[in-house]
Amino acid sequence: MHLLFCDDFFNPREPDEVYAAEFAAARAVGFSCGLVSFERLTGGEEFARWAGGPVAGERVDGWYRGWMLRGEQYARLFAVMAERGIDLVVTPEAYAQAHYLPEAFPMVAEESPRTVWMEGTDMDRAWEISRPLSGGAMIVKDWVKSAKHRWEEACFIPAGSTRERFAAVVEAFVRLRGEALNRGLVFREFVDLMPAERDIAGGRTVFEEYRLFFWRGQLFTAGAHDDGSGVWHEFARWEQYAQRFASPLITIDVARRLDGRWMIVESGDAGVSGLPAVIEPGDFYAALMAAVGSGR
Repeated sequence: MHLLFCDDFFNPREPDEVYAAEFAAARAVGFSCGLVSFERLTGGEEFARWAGGPVAGERVDGWYRGWMLRGEQYARLFAVMAERGIDLVVTPEAYAQAHYLPEAFPMVAEESPRTVWMEGTDMDRAWEISRPLSGGAMIVKDWVKSAKHRWEEACFIPAGSTRERFAAVVEAFVRLRGEALNRGLVFREFVDLMPAERDIAGGRTVFEEYRLFFWRGQLFTAGAHDDGSGVWHEFARWEQYAQRFASPLITIDVARRLDGRWMIVESGDAGVSGLPAVIEPGDFYAALMAAVGSGR
């Protein structure tokens, strides 16, 4: 399988520094690798000068490993790579299903917090659709990302919030996301998570949360999501949910609730999902190579 990483903006023949260790690790275990320009791709320009690929007349499977793309941007990547003989294993439809929460939610609904969504940012509509969640606290995000780094101002909506308070948080979120806002608004039931430890230096609580990576519905690696905390390893139960997705390469994030139950926090396209700190790039790509090579 041919892997496509994002290049360095100033040196397009080298991978972006964020992906440099992964690029080297992937090549070390036997993957062929090429580079694409994220800036040119998202800007509508020619982006695949150093993408590599098979010799003329041949075809090879491919996988994009880089920064998040909008659905239409990924579709363009998919089409251009196909012209070069690289058949990305994640189709545009499968990418969108895993990447956009409203499309992924039906796959994982029974293990997830209650969730409602809408296209656009109309405030009257937002207030209306969020009423089923208003008995408790909720969070606001777009179809892909939240603003949890601005928790009180632009993410968390307390239980029983007035319409004015609700609007203040949602409008702050919309302003913060700006042109990066993806498609519309999502409101999710807020659920207290089980603390794993206290980050004294950072002044924050670390929770029992894990990121799981799946190849064709089978788990191939997993790790604690936040700075290596957590000791739980019974991840096989989540494969049944991964198998519902069209994409062969997805992530599912799971966390332990304060009441002891486990839930799915979110799913995502594995190509644009970061590695937890506890997963070394060499281990990740060795595990991916073993999974892909097994033919499962």
